[in-house]
Amino acid sequence: MNAVAFSPDGRLLASASDDRSVRLWNARTGQSLGTITTHWQEATSVVFSHDGTFLVTGSLDRIAKIIRLSDFAELQSVGGGGFVQEVALTPDDSMLEAGLGYSTNDLCEFRVRDGMWLSIIRDHWGTVWSVDFAPTGQLMATSGADGRTFIYSYPNTTRLYDLGGHDGDTIAVRFSPDGRFLANAGEYDHHLNVYAMPQPSLRYSLSPGNRFVHRIAFSPDSRYLASVGEQYPTSGVLLMWRLSDGRLVSQFTQGLGSNARGVAYSPDGSSIAVGLADGTVLMVRNPVTQPASSGGIE
Repeated sequence: MNAVAFSPDGRLLASASDDRSVRLWNARTGQSLGTITTHWQEATSVVFSHDGTFLVTGSLDRIAKIIRLSDFAELQSVGGGGFVQEVALTPDDSMLEAGLGYSTNDLCEFRVRDGMWLSIIRDHWGTVWSVDFAPTGQLMATSGADGRTFIYSYPNTTRLYDLGGHDGDTIAVRFSPDGRFLANAGEYDHHLNVYAMPQPSLRYSLSPGNRFVHRIAFSPDSRYLASVGEQYPTSGVLLMWRLSDGRLVSQFTQGLGSNARGVAYSPDGSSIAVGLADGTVLMVRNPVTQPASSGGIE
């Protein structure tokens, strides 16, 4: 699984997989609710709308799809020419941003209601791996293969900050739900940087040791940062840091196979979904608040 996401009410879980499918699950029981859509190539990203009525998928087939959840109807299909690595919605669900890579290293903006392509940003010189919005919608961040993270004002997309700090691909960027932090992750330099916002100042440079990092997620209360990746070549790993002091408080490897590639907290913070390279989603009880145990979704 390349990406996992919970619906806003926590009842549903969506997963995007190398088998080209985006699937929907009952997050409480693990029951499959069906395949929402399929792409021509690997599905790389999935995100629910904030109102829970639709979701957006991205794929290496260069297409992002907008899917209505009530009947799985495809409302829009958009693309900007490059492989879609990650998609993000504005907090009001009116606009879609797609980070592209390989043949074109662009950030493309589309209007959700009609799929119209509105703008393009070409600031990264490599793949745009990740894009996210601050909860107020007034800031947007991107990260790329050039090791940089850009922060923009929104909606005018004026570039405000250029954050370096990683050697090689900056694979992920996320704002905390309360907007107080921004975190980015270097896939190969084994570091996660946490910045205090809104004017970014480095608060922590966190080290997962000799482990690759693939995805990150903040807890719903913004008190913890989780990362997933791999302890090559032995196992996948889920790590959690406490943001009050930057301390690593949990290391979890049970059942994570050889590689973990997606991570999402449930909206109530009680569990964490981890997408595995073998196509499995593992539901893990939040080890910070409860004894760690797990259940699987195939």
